[in-house]
Amino acid sequence: MKVLAIGLYGRINTEPGYHWDGQLRAFKQLGILCIPFDIESISDIDTMHKLSKLIRKHQPDIILIGHKKGLKIWSDIKKNIKINNCISVYWMCDGRKVEGVKSPYFTKVKEPIMAPSDLKGLVDFVFISDAYRIDEYRVGFETDNVYWMPQACTPKFMHKITTKEIYDITFAGSIAETIGHEGRQNIIKSINNVCKVNVINKRKIDTPMVYSQSKLVLGMSNFNYYLTASNRFFVGMGCGACMMFPYFPGIDLLVENKKHLVWWHDIDELKANIKYYLRNNDERKEIQKNAEILAHKRHTYVNRIQNMLDIIDNKTKDFYGFI
Repeated sequence: MKVLAIGLYGRINTEPGYHWDGQLRAFKQLGILCIPFDIESISDIDTMHKLSKLIRKHQPDIILIGHKKGLKIWSDIKKNIKINNCISVYWMCDGRKVEGVKSPYFTKVKEPIMAPSDLKGLVDFVFISDAYRIDEYRVGFETDNVYWMPQACTPKFMHKITTKEIYDITFAGSIAETIGHEGRQNIIKSINNVCKVNVINKRKIDTPMVYSQSKLVLGMSNFNYYLTASNRFFVGMGCGACMMFPYFPGIDLLVENKKHLVWWHDIDELKANIKYYLRNNDERKEIQKNAEILAHKRHTYVNRIQNMLDIIDNKTKDFYGFI
């Protein structure tokens, strides 16, 4: 099998285990020839020419598009060259509202929008990171081939490191009051009454090291919808973190509370959990161990890509990451 992957593959060295790097390592581990094509650093004209040449040369079985910019290029290519027996796949890791399709979500905020024409008839399979949008996408893009497939972790980089725990709790992420980040500053301020929060805002870090130096790791995703786990959910577990993660519907399909992580519904519950696990080292360390084991067993890019291939081959319609 040959896969031509279109995405931001020029970024594979910017941070250990980044999404693009994890994909390439997974294909290699599965014994699949993957030809990566970086769309970020060249013009659209050059992209069309070079990508068309690659497709003609390699005749891939699957075209995997991992970035929205690749959709326009793919649309132009389909109009200009004949491609036989090639399956096209779009792995969308950032949700978008479909223009003209009613949705019960995000009714009070403005969010990015996709037109039906962005995907309709363009790709054979769509894999998304927001499970609650499956029906919306199937209607908007007029296809049944929409499946939940969140991001994952790369065990080679994302694992527990033997080091001293120097932080009580760490939060790594934006604290700007933007969509999905509302209230983060207030949560951090409230937690600071319990213990000092190590905040790392908008800069790249050695994630496994920082998480291993932290007794607890704080998650603050604000989208309380069905299976809305961000990549930080899987990266944190892969790094062996004891995560304090906000509850979302369906989380119990992925983890067992107080075994693989500790979920919370409100600030009072979060503060109580922090106090408890800072005092109970053995229980905290057991969660760290269980988290890493689970992530490396069910939530790697090898898991995800094999899952996608099995869906494409009609061997399953299920997600493999449920406990």
